[in-house]
Amino acid sequence: MRPLSVFIGDDFTGASDTLATWARAGVPARLFLDAAEAAAADKNLEVIGIATELRGLSAERIRARASDVAEWVRSLEPRFVHYKVCSTFDSGPETGSIGAAVRAFEQVLDPGLTLVLGGQPSLGRYCLFGTLFARAADGEVYRIDRHPVMRRHPVTPMTEADLAVHLAAQGLDTLQSIPFTELSGQSGPLADLLKPGRGRGPARFLLDAASAEDICLVGAALGAIAGERPVLLVGASSVAEALLACRKSGSMPMKPASIPPANNPPARGAVLSLPEAARR
Repeated sequence: MRPLSVFIGDDFTGASDTLATWARAGVPARLFLDAAEAAAADKNLEVIGIATELRGLSAERIRARASDVAEWVRSLEPRFVHYKVCSTFDSGPETGSIGAAVRAFEQVLDPGLTLVLGGQPSLGRYCLFGTLFARAADGEVYRIDRHPVMRRHPVTPMTEADLAVHLAAQGLDTLQSIPFTELSGQSGPLADLLKPGRGRGPARFLLDAASAEDICLVGAALGAIAGERPVLLVGASSVAEALLACRKSGSMPMKPASIPPANNPPARGAVLSLPEAARR
């Protein structure tokens, strides 16, 4: 049976956060540091993760590394491929380029759709009309280019809050924005809106996420559009939250509950637990 999702973390911290999201829901999942080992993973796993170092690489190295990882991912034939990035989307054209990674994944995986999920409300990250906002340590919510920390990031400062503009600067253009006002189906079911365009190249969409309800609506749409070709999802652990909503709704086939979680032994001794402030 095909795995539901393979997620590729742009760093270990982010990948472990997504693993924790799946594990808390009781989904058989495992995180690997090597793509080749992930490709040979236990077939009983519903979710397979690969932690990489893409976040700190140059765009040229990202393209080569992402292409190599994608070749292994393709052999797993997942329904969804999740490129897990920081919830603040901090990246640049030359360092940690999200666009360079996504274009490399698209070339190898040939996804039916590429969807960027812009927010993670459960972590205080909100995307409205394509604009990203984030809660800071003082409890206030700021537009990301005015965030007291992210606007001063030492390597990839966020100087642009419009995610479509931000990602277009990294080569990920033609993003069609679907705001939160259209997620509820007032303009038609979201799954109907997520149709491949007639232009050249892959269909790419940017989805808002301003509330937990939005995450559930996205999840329902994902269940409706899943097909033989994988769907490439870009975003924080909110992507895993949406897929969990899809899975729980019964709109996506899942492995029988009687299957053990990949022979994972029970936790003994110290267990890594990340506080919310450290989650990416």
